[in-house]
Amino acid sequence: MTAEPTADTLRIESAEQYQEAVEEVLRLEQAREGSPEFERRQALRAALADYELRRIPERPPGIG
Repeated sequence: MTAEPTADTLRIESAEQYQEAVEEVLRLEQAREGSPEFERRQALRAALADYELRRIPERPPGIG
């Protein structure tokens, strides 16, 4: 049995992983604060933001 990735270990490396993470975040949108699902959603959001900063480093002025 493998451990669930935490916010510190979850890392998105491809466009496919990014899309899967977006879909999972949407599925977890109604998760209750403090629940494992909520924690997973927060970790995914952090990983998405990290991926976006790494893959889309330059944004036009006024965006982001």
